[in-house]
Amino acid sequence: MKKYTQMKFCCLIALSLLIVVNCTAQIHKVYVDSKGNFDVEWHKAVSYMLIRKNADSDYSAQKYSMRDTILMRGNYKDSLLTIPNGKFVFYKKETIPDNLKGAVRADTNNYVSEVSYFLNGNKTGMWVEFNKKNVKRCSYIYKNNKLNGNYRRYHKYISDYVLEEGEYIDDKKDGEWNFYGYDTIKTPLVTQLYKNGKLLKQIAHIKLACFQGDLNKYLRKSLKIPDTLRAWSVETEIIIAQNGEVKDPKLIRSSLPDRINNILLPALATIPRFIPEFHDGNPQEVKYKLLFSREENKYSLAILYRISLAKEVGNGMSIEDHNGLVEEHSVWPSDPDPKNN
Repeated sequence: MKKYTQMKFCCLIALSLLIVVNCTAQIHKVYVDSKGNFDVEWHKAVSYMLIRKNADSDYSAQKYSMRDTILMRGNYKDSLLTIPNGKFVFYKKETIPDNLKGAVRADTNNYVSEVSYFLNGNKTGMWVEFNKKNVKRCSYIYKNNKLNGNYRRYHKYISDYVLEEGEYIDDKKDGEWNFYGYDTIKTPLVTQLYKNGKLLKQIAHIKLACFQGDLNKYLRKSLKIPDTLRAWSVETEIIIAQNGEVKDPKLIRSSLPDRINNILLPALATIPRFIPEFHDGNPQEVKYKLLFSREENKYSLAILYRISLAKEVGNGMSIEDHNGLVEEHSVWPSDPDPKNN
C-alpha cells in the first residue's frame, strides 16, 4: 500500500509538471489593427502576433502580416508586451505595384531590415538598419536608452561603404562628423564640428569648382538657343584648370539641333574663368561634367532652366558644387535621426 501511495504521488507530480510545461509553452494568437491595438477582430486586423510564455518574465513574440509574412520577432518581460528585453529582428519585403509588374525588377524575398537590442525596456547595444539583404543603411549605439557612440551611414548599393561617420553623446552629435567619397575612411570631403548637438564649424577639404554669375544665362546667350525649342538638354565634359580656365570641352550628348551643337564646344572654350577646385587650400586641375537644360511645366507652362556642374568620384557617386557633399545621383540622402525612429 505504501509503495502504491508513493507511486501515485510520483504520478501526480509528473502530471502536475506536464500541465505546467504545457501551460508555459502554449502559444496565443492575437490580432492587431493599424493603430497597434491588440485582440481586435480578425477582419479589422492588419497583422497578428504569436505570443508564448517561456517562463516568468520571459515572453517571446512573433509578428506576421495577414498573409503570414514575418514582420518581427523578439522577447518581452511582461504578458502585455510593454517591456522589450533582448534581441529584436524586424523584416521587410519589397513589393512591386501591379502596374509596374514585368517592367520593374526587385528582390521580393523577405529580408532583415533592422536588428536592435533592449535591456529591461531600455535601448542598448549596437543597432543596425539595412537597405536590402545584407546591405547596411546605418548603424549606431545605445547606452542607457540614449545614443552614445559611433554612428555610420553607408552607401545604399555598396555593402559597408561608409559615407558619413561621427559620434553621439547622450543623443547629441559631438566632435568630428566626416563625409567621405571615393576613398572612404581615408580622406573626408567635408568635416563638421559639433559640440553638444550644435554645429560649430564646417571644413570643406575638397572645395569644388564654381562659376561666378549665371552660367546658364551665359550659355543660352552664347549659343543663341531660340525660345521655340521648348525642351532640351545638353551633357558635356570639361576640364577646369588650376587657374580656372576651361580646357578640352567635349560633347557627350545633346538634344539641340546640329547647327547649335556645332558652336557649342567653341562657346564652352570661351567661358570666363571658373573658381577652380581646391584641396585643403591648393588649386587642382579636375575633370567635370557640365549639364544644362530647359524644361516646361505642361500644367503651368512655367519655364525652368537647370544647370549642374558635377564631378564623378566613383562607385556611381558624384559631388556637386551646391554643397560639396557626396551624392548618390543628385540628392544627398537625408536619413532620419536614429533617436527618432
